[in-house]
Amino acid sequence: MAVAVAVAVAVAVAVAVAVAVSLAAAVAIGVAVAVAGAVVILQQLIVG
Repeated sequence: MAVAVAVAVAVAVAVAVAVAVSLAAAVAIGVAVAVAGAVVILQQLIVG
């Protein structure tokens, strides 16, 4: 029984880590896109 509980906990932790990593990646991508967009807008304003 203890082994089953340990396995369940390990799986839950692994899933939580995977979700956290994907969220972090999504945030990083969002920030990168936002920065790229801001740079393009600034360039257009400067060149404009």
